Amino acid sequence: MAGFSVLLMIDSNPTQAGKPEFIRVEKAIELFGIGRTKLYELMTSGEVKAFSLRKRGQIKGTRLISYDSLVEFIENQQPVSNL
Repeated sequence: MAGFSVLLMIDSNPTQAGKPEFIRVEKAIELFGIGRTKLYELMTSGEVKAFSLRKRGQIKGTRLISYDSLVEFIENQQPVSNL
């Protein structure tokens, strides 16, 4: 049952049911307007926490991103100055 409730939080809209603990790549792109390539760079570098759900030996899985980690990364960015 615990796994089922986590899956519900993954796809939930943060404004409707509180913030989710994890979101999928597509949802992160939609919510934060960040590009897919940049998002994967941030996950690879460890600047944004993420993991992949998959069975042992399986190559492809479902990539989940920590919502809090992504928000923290964005909040810590310096604003772009308009010259």
